[in-house]
Amino acid sequence: MLYSKILYLRQNQLGYITINPLLNAFSLDMCQEIDAAENDDFIRKARESILTRLKDYEIGYSVELQQALCDYSEAATYLSLKNKGLLLEKVPENTNKTPDLKVNLEGKEFFIEIKTLGFGGGEENYIQAMEQGLDAQVSIEEQLKAGNAIATAVTAINPLKEREQDCFYSRQKDFIETIIRKIKRLIKKGQFEAGSTILLIDLSLIPIPADWKVNSIPIFPLVQNQKLKNLVSGILWYSAFGKENERIFSPIEFEGDANIKSELSIEGILNKNDFIKALCFQVYNLRQERKIVGFYRAKDEDFILPLIDTFCDFVNDEMNTNGWRILETFLVSS
Repeated sequence: MLYSKILYLRQNQLGYITINPLLNAFSLDMCQEIDAAENDDFIRKARESILTRLKDYEIGYSVELQQALCDYSEAATYLSLKNKGLLLEKVPENTNKTPDLKVNLEGKEFFIEIKTLGFGGGEENYIQAMEQGLDAQVSIEEQLKAGNAIATAVTAINPLKEREQDCFYSRQKDFIETIIRKIKRLIKKGQFEAGSTILLIDLSLIPIPADWKVNSIPIFPLVQNQKLKNLVSGILWYSAFGKENERIFSPIEFEGDANIKSELSIEGILNKNDFIKALCFQVYNLRQERKIVGFYRAKDEDFILPLIDTFCDFVNDEMNTNGWRILETFLVSS
């Protein structure tokens, strides 16, 4: 069973490594749901594929582990959407590029293509993250052996880093542009030619700063202790609708620091790629609950909104039509 396999692998690695972003992306609760849905032909085959890939896996990074996570993400997304009442079926793979899932809603046929965004730099960054976790574990054990009552260690994981010279990603612009570039590299137009197709991006490996809701609108107030600190651009909204040379609001790090520090050098996904009918992001809140944000073009509202509204926790367009729903929850006092 998948649950017992993932649990075993996590427990087996505790003595050697503290951080394995790929393995930690498997939710044990979702693994149990996948095990319980074995009567579903697609889920059963997906679980078999995951377990086959993990058969000889023991520790650290491996291509098989990364591929197993992609299979898991597709199965988990399928179950999440099915649990929301969607009529889904897996699209059979053939020699041509095909989307992942087919949806039937009130007699209309739609498709969903699922992509999981990984670490920038690929294998090198996964290995570096795990090595840092191992070094931290060794440091803690040495401190305890030396008689320290409390042992500490620090690791710095940067899932968006793509080049050695890249700085730590603290600015909104860097998050937005990296997400856009990653998505563009994954897009294969053939996977969108079967019919009206939605692109669903899983961000389980890339935790974005601030709450998922506020990142779904163009700009939001950063509030601390009921006081407005500054205004910040929403990462998810700009990944969908950002325009080249558009100014981006970044968090103010100290008094007198600039709030607008840069401009976008790239267009949002929905600005150019008309064959993508909607862009959805699967994100996770602080309690690791799965949430889905959907973005659509205002001109397509009557066509696509009835579908994405059935499974998204929040939807928005390029006009920020639903931004008020988020902004009205803020309490700002001077």
